[in-house]
Amino acid sequence: MNAKIIKKLNKNLPDPIKRMLSGVIRKKLTHNPVFVKQYNQLLHFENLSEKDKKHLQEDTLREQLSYAYDHTTKYRTLFDQVGYDVNKPFDQEIFQRIPIQMKEAIAANKDEYISTEKRNFYKTSTGGTSGKPLDLLMDKDSIFKERAFIYHSWSRLGYDYNASKMVTFRGNEKKQFHRYNPVFNEIILSAGLVNKYYLDQYLSVIDDFQPDFFQGYPSAIKNLCRLLREENRRLAVMLKGVFFISEEVAKKDRQFIEETLNCKSLAFYGHSERAVFGEEVNPEIYQFHPLYGYTELIPTEYNGEYRIIATGFLNKKMPLIRYDTDDIAIKNKDGFSIRSHARRQDIVGLNGEIIHSRTWLLNNEKFSVFRKYQFVQHKPGYVDIVILDKDKDKEMMMLDLYLKEKFGGIVEFTIKQGNELELTDQGKEKLLIQHIGEDEWK
Repeated sequence: MNAKIIKKLNKNLPDPIKRMLSGVIRKKLTHNPVFVKQYNQLLHFENLSEKDKKHLQEDTLREQLSYAYDHTTKYRTLFDQVGYDVNKPFDQEIFQRIPIQMKEAIAANKDEYISTEKRNFYKTSTGGTSGKPLDLLMDKDSIFKERAFIYHSWSRLGYDYNASKMVTFRGNEKKQFHRYNPVFNEIILSAGLVNKYYLDQYLSVIDDFQPDFFQGYPSAIKNLCRLLREENRRLAVMLKGVFFISEEVAKKDRQFIEETLNCKSLAFYGHSERAVFGEEVNPEIYQFHPLYGYTELIPTEYNGEYRIIATGFLNKKMPLIRYDTDDIAIKNKDGFSIRSHARRQDIVGLNGEIIHSRTWLLNNEKFSVFRKYQFVQHKPGYVDIVILDKDKDKEMMMLDLYLKEKFGGIVEFTIKQGNELELTDQGKEKLLIQHIGEDEWK
């Protein structure tokens, strides 16, 4: 079976059938030669000296730069302008003359960044705090490579990609709040429905599946832990660990989750562009993996803060070189903490649910029809959506129906046409203006 057939089966087959075929489907990932090669390289990399690690990173960087020069019009022009010769050993001084690439410029000149070579790829897009995602073309092999990095990082808590089972909290599926995904040997539970009305159903699914790990949005896992304590309930399984994805997690929330579930937690820093991978070496402290990309830290005007500029190694279809991630690293003695541009993009539900932007915005066609829009929240459970487009009555009506279907009983949205967006205190546009104070967050 090829990957397309596996994907179709995973989407359409009933869960009992998918469980019967889980071994075959799972091997499409764990026995994939790209995945195996990358994972073995990571194991080998652990035993190298620091000098050899640096040489391997620079060799990989030079290969990526050479490819970009040969196959994209943008990087050939930029390299020639600064006099960077890809045939010579890596020269950091000349390399840093290459202009930093901003999302807006890439979006406006997308074709110039795309490889002229025929490659297997898929389309994706980044999230956008201003509602303007960046469309990307990604090598299909990058999926397997990144998964090797993730599994290798998770192995520090005992994760075994051949045997471990996972319950994942993500998305906001209401009609089917749980489903089995044999590709990752996981049960996916809706992140947006973790409330007291669904608690028994959640616990039933978890206890039946007997997972080794939880994975998902910290806000959803925290909601579950809060309910367990409030309702004096507990899991019927001893977890080995919790892996956080997509959202930042506050120190007090992490402690609360670990104490409730009686296990350690781990996070990693990454993004849709697959240009940088930060491994958490201590709580909230990250180190950037040299085999994933070449990461530069450029000082900002604030002492101890650095812009994260990334050159990724995993994708050649649309290489990103000296790419501004729009995120900030804060230096300390052990490594770096990360401040993401997407922080505090959360909505608070009527019953204290925390709904992260990824559960209701990312790649959502119901929003993409609008030029500019903004969410504004003043109290839990009620959100205004201000849309600047005129003559979009039909689209606004369809959006209203969609939101009632997805979030009825959790959040009441009021959609209205406006003339301007609310700005932050710094005069910036943001996708969500959150007026709820910290003391109102449960």
